[in-house]
Amino acid sequence: MHILHHDLTDPETIARAGKRIFPGLSRIEAHQSRLPMRFRRIDAGRLRLTCFVSRRMTVGFEESDDLVFGRLSDGGLHHVTPRATLDVASPEQCSLYARTSIRVTTTERWSARFFNVDRRGLVELRRIVQGDAGPIDLEGLHGLDGAADPVFRRLNGLLAMSGMWDSLSLDELAASQDFASFEDVVLLTVLEVVDRLSLGVATHAPRPAAPRAVRRAEEYMLARLDEPVSMTAMAEDLGVGLRALQLAFRRHHGRTPSQFLRDRRLDMAHRLLIGDAGFGSITQVAFACGFENLSRFAAHYRHRFGHAPSAARP
Repeated sequence: MHILHHDLTDPETIARAGKRIFPGLSRIEAHQSRLPMRFRRIDAGRLRLTCFVSRRMTVGFEESDDLVFGRLSDGGLHHVTPRATLDVASPEQCSLYARTSIRVTTTERWSARFFNVDRRGLVELRRIVQGDAGPIDLEGLHGLDGAADPVFRRLNGLLAMSGMWDSLSLDELAASQDFASFEDVVLLTVLEVVDRLSLGVATHAPRPAAPRAVRRAEEYMLARLDEPVSMTAMAEDLGVGLRALQLAFRRHHGRTPSQFLRDRRLDMAHRLLIGDAGFGSITQVAFACGFENLSRFAAHYRHRFGHAPSAARP
């Protein structure tokens, strides 16, 4: 697996942490933005390039031997011919598939993370995580307990499934929505592991103070518990990228902004239900706390508090 990070706060730290986690992988490198960039397949596996874009950019592709299959985050599949261009808006994700190499040129003032993943890299990563390639000294990596950490457990489970895709042809791969979704989850999980270790955040260490963007987002959502909140609109109002905000929330709270908002709404509903039986019906409480779907409200409430909303009434 070959992971390239662009425009990170400290890309060299990310690279060093990645090499310590995955010593058996081909390469883990960090580069600043440079134009143009060429990505070649580094072994017999397929080449897959995923780009998470933080600003609008136009990408030009040159493929040496066959068509590039491009997939945007809207799920649409685009056959990109050599020397074609593709406009990628922010925030956006673009997945590319090719047999040999991709040469990428972009407009200026862009920021993106690129992942170059081949099949043998995934297999090797699975061997390392599952222990077939020998133990990893996870305790030495900023004190992070890899056996207990949910990110490592999730990565282990995901990689155990990756073998089912080994027999796919390139055409089948490009046409498979399930494969694209599965690979994206694997990549994001790997990135989360590398980012967490590079930041030195241990599962048992005291939680650091929330970043300013997280605090502002918390204030934004807490002031709107009773009204619809668009995560995209909130990120725009705060002047931050949605994906960056999501990663910051995951690092600090272990959940996404939308999950944080849902839990705060559930807490408010719980206080209303147990504190004042005269406030109104359960339906009125749900609506007052920003829930529009009563069945989902009841399911989330039961999951969080262990009983139905009706059982909370005094």
